[in-house]
Parts: sequence; structure tokens; C-alpha cells
Amino acid sequence: MFRKIEIWILYLVLVMVFISYIALGALVRREALGGGKYIPLISEISKVAYFLAEIPKNLKYSRSIDVRSPWETQSRFSSEFGFVGGALKNQTYLLLTRYSGSLKESVVELVDLKNFKIIHTWNPNIKKILKNVNIQKNREWKNLQIDHSDFRSLIFHPLLLPDGSIIFHLNDSPLIKIDVNSNLLWIKEDDRYHHSLELDSDQNIWSCVTLYPYLIDEKYSGSDFGNYFDEGIRKVNQNGEIIFQKSVAEILVQNKLENFLVSNGINYETKPIHLNDVQPVMEDTQYWKRGDVFISIRNLSMVLLYRPSTNKILWKGFGDFFYQHDVDIIDDKHISIFNNNYKRFKSSRGVDGFNEIILYNFEAEKYTTKLRNSLAFEEVKTYTGGCHKVLKNGDLFVQENDYGRLIYFNSQGNKVWSFINRDENNSKLYKVGWCRIIDDNKEIENIKKFIVPKNNEIIYNE
Repeated sequence: MFRKIEIWILYLVLVMVFISYIALGALVRREALGGGKYIPLISEISKVAYFLAEIPKNLKYSRSIDVRSPWETQSRFSSEFGFVGGALKNQTYLLLTRYSGSLKESVVELVDLKNFKIIHTWNPNIKKILKNVNIQKNREWKNLQIDHSDFRSLIFHPLLLPDGSIIFHLNDSPLIKIDVNSNLLWIKEDDRYHHSLELDSDQNIWSCVTLYPYLIDEKYSGSDFGNYFDEGIRKVNQNGEIIFQKSVAEILVQNKLENFLVSNGINYETKPIHLNDVQPVMEDTQYWKRGDVFISIRNLSMVLLYRPSTNKILWKGFGDFFYQHDVDIIDDKHISIFNNNYKRFKSSRGVDGFNEIILYNFEAEKYTTKLRNSLAFEEVKTYTGGCHKVLKNGDLFVQENDYGRLIYFNSQGNKVWSFINRDENNSKLYKVGWCRIIDDNKEIENIKKFIVPKNNEIIYNE
């Protein structure tokens, strides 16, 4: 029935198949890294190979085939959902950015914490907004429409401006500004913006960016896109125009801290920094000056105080926190740090116990913790992300990104309220983006101006 074939023919076929797999992999890798130098036939074949390799992923993330959101997370906290606990007495707002399980997309909600009512919602059409990006011109955005569709996007750390407009990104996306009615005002597609967005004393915006072309010397990064993450700090005005930018790796090298980039000495590190916060200094004190910034470098478990005007590192902190996020200035001599406490051991990795809020006193040169027992009791343990704020009255707001939970503690460590981002209809738990507590009197007055129009009726955005 079947003809016998010579064994050497079988071996030859196997060798040719093996070589074909290697060639196909090389073509896919070439296209994934940006396509390289244009070579007519090879460039066209690599595009086809990459398209075929992407088919399983595209099917997986098709809304019609896979109904599980990429932002769905491990279920915790019993069956609790929404706000649980007591409202605040003082006028305070929450700018809540979260993934909505019922809408299957990300929304931003302004919540009055005196009654937990949503008084305004921003729900931008991400797909329509991203159509403004020229994906042919910039190789960084080759997969933008797939990676950041409405279904797969989470709005990150929105900045609320006095007129009700917000500026945000989708973590590794262009920087975007929309108006109070969620209409696009501008989009800045020059680099990938991620993690924190903060206003300085001049109302300019400090952000984290992944830079390409690379600013760091080529001996550290190479020249091919995708082989290295050159993460930098950037200051832009509210029109998106760049005022200042600097590679963090370059800052380390120029301040004689090159050893932190190449210290393992064996394996080349493509992402040595993982920048996750740039916190601007608003006023002069004995320990820092207006215009300085604090920089959080996760992969080095390090926080820097940096002066852009002189390109000098004034202080570096490390050793008391691990894979930290979100450094804040509390007063004229204290800062606070969200310690993820994430560690890698021989046979395991993860949060070692629970997250902590670390305080550093520049006068005493000493680290302490804030409400440590309260965080331990609540088992706050996000391994990525994580935001916090120590309020003027000593209260503490913490955010557990990976499990869709926010908690507000009073100064004594008692939980006042929590928010659980569980969908009431399907009982699934979804992650939250980086949110903000708004307790500044000037910001509160601005909110009242754009929320309450002349006829004194509250606007509810549909």
C-alpha cells in the first residue's frame, strides 16, 4: 500500500524542515524588531512570515472569540464590589481609572468621596483616537491597533486639568489629551509613554518615556529597535511640546554610576531601568529645590533625587525597598515610597509578605514605615504597579493594581473605605489603572467650575 523510501531521504527531509524552521524564526524576529534594512524580497517575505506568526495571537484577542479580558484578575475579597465602608467628611474626590467588565473597556470616573457618587465620566473611543497615529511612519506603533484596542486598553494615571480635560496614556502608548466630553484634542506619538504623569509648579507635565532613537551610547543599547529599552524622563507643556528630556541610563553613566547598568557582568540586560515614576519638586527646602525631580527605578530598586538644571544626582536611596513604585513628597524633609517588596529567590518569586509604605526622613537620614500593620492585615500585595498618597492629615490611600482594589485608611490605621473593581453582573474582578485622590482646595474649586454649569445642574456624561 505504501512505498518504502530510502532512510537518507527521510533524514534529508527532516534536516530541510529544521532549517526551514530556523529561517522562518529569523524572518519573524527580523520583522518583530522593526524590519531592519530594506531588502526587497527578504523584506516582503518577512512581512508574510510575521503576519502568519501573529494569527494565533490575533485570534486569541478577538472580542468575538475570547470573551476573557486581559485585565481580568484573580478573584479575591469574597463577593464584595464597588465602594464598601464609610464616606469622608471633608470634600475629597477620587479620579478613578479602571477596566469595566460590563463595558469591556476602560473608563475614567470622577467620584465624590462624601457620598461615593460618580459625578462625571470620560469614556474615549480608543480605536478612533489611535487611527490618528501614523503606524507606517513609526516602527514603534506597528501593533498599536491590536495591542491597544478598546477591549485591551487600560487608561493610565490621567491628569485632570481645570477645564475638565484629561491627559493620559495606555501604558506604552502615545500621550493623549481629550476634552471634558471625551473628544480628542491632541495625540503625541513620538515615543511610548508609560507609568506616571505629574504636573510641576509651572503646570508642565513630567512623564516616563521609552526613547527611540536611543539617547544612550550605542555600546549599551546597540542600534536596532526592540533590542534595548532606553527609558527616559520627559517634561512637556500642555500642548505636548517637549521642554526637557534625558535618558535615565545616561544620567547614571554621567554621574559615575555606570556599574548599576552593567554590574551583573555576565548576561546583557535589555531593560536595566524600568522607570515608573517622575515626581517633580514644587518648592525649595533645605534638601531639594524647585525644578528637581525624584525618579523611581524599579529594576534597580532605587530612588534618585535628580537636578535637571545641572545634570547631577543629589541623593540615591536603595536597600530598604524592592521593585518599588510611586515616590511622593510629603513635606519639606520626608518622602514616601510604595514598596512592592517583590523578590526573586532560587525556587520562587513574588511579593515577600505584603506591600509597604516606606518613609524617608532626610534630616535624620532614616527609613521608617507607614501603617505597616494595617497593610499586613489587609494583605495588600500587588506585585506590579501600586500607588499611594499620604494626605496632609496623616490618612493613607493605597492602590492594589493587580487585584483591582483601593483602600483608604485614617491616620490611626483603621480602614475607612475600600473599592473593589468587581463587575456586579458577572462577578469577575478587573484591574484598575493608576488613580488619584484629589484633596487640594484649588483643584476642588476647579472641579466645581466644570462640573456645575450656569443652571446649577450636575453633568452626568453618558
